[in-house]
Amino acid sequence: MNRHSLPFRGIWPAMVTPFDSDDRLSTKAARRLVGRFIEEGAGGIYVCGSTGEAALLRVEERKALAECVVSEVAGQIPVMVQVGHTAPALALELAEHAARCGADAISSTLPPFYPYNAAQIAGYWSTLTRGHDLPFFGYVLQDIGITWDQVSQWLEATTRVRNLVGFKFTNPDAYQISLLKAWSDDKLNILSGHDQGYLACRAQGADGAIGTTYNIALPLWCQVSRLYEAGDTAGATEAMKLCARVVAQITSGYLMSRVKLILRRQGIDCGRVRPPLRPEVDLPDSAVDQAIALIDDALRRLARPTAGKRSDVVKADAGGRS
Repeated sequence: MNRHSLPFRGIWPAMVTPFDSDDRLSTKAARRLVGRFIEEGAGGIYVCGSTGEAALLRVEERKALAECVVSEVAGQIPVMVQVGHTAPALALELAEHAARCGADAISSTLPPFYPYNAAQIAGYWSTLTRGHDLPFFGYVLQDIGITWDQVSQWLEATTRVRNLVGFKFTNPDAYQISLLKAWSDDKLNILSGHDQGYLACRAQGADGAIGTTYNIALPLWCQVSRLYEAGDTAGATEAMKLCARVVAQITSGYLMSRVKLILRRQGIDCGRVRPPLRPEVDLPDSAVDQAIALIDDALRRLARPTAGKRSDVVKADAGGRS
């Protein structure tokens, strides 16, 4: 299978991991979800990240999900597999498996519990790039610095990692993306991992984004991306306000549980989250309905024809009235 070319762009759902009623991996639901992502215009799919509950999955489950997604995508869009694990040897096993099963790239968090300096991070990431030629995206959650010297020292270490082409950058400080782009002469492929800051991250140089809420509201985020890339910054800003309302609606607690509840109501039952995540939340059906209605209303606003400027279609006041 031919891999997709870099740089990666667009809106990438950080895919939830579907389970059946017996808490087993549901490849049937996974295939349906992948099909919907492709139909709705995803730029790619990010598998087994934090939204995918990777830390709560067995290695065999992670391999099976990667194989399922790659098979269902069938080369239509790129697939990136997150391979980080508490045990570095198992992370390498997952990386080698991702290469064998046809993924387009891998990414990795750091093992939890301990602090790491830049050299230690680079050393760990380097172990995951051995024995295959997949592009590697570091998963950045930590603060990498606010001065040129701080960022330069961090990058001088991490960019020695073989096959490193960019980062899934989930730190909310979008300014650091500008520093990464400037330091690399715009060569690093940066995908923002912060839904709430999507537009700010794009303005600071991110090429695309990977996020949780893209599971349930992908067309809305794709429209923000299209408006921004068309140069309609006013329209993108207004559309981003609608996205912000959606994010605020579902992130008031137990985010991944809420996303799965909404997916179930949208017609794709992905089961519950795994303990120790809270498998059920105190969220009445009316609240789920409200979240779905908010997404649908935002999409209607964005699609509404207008004789004026394109940005007029998404103007709404704080109360949601056009």
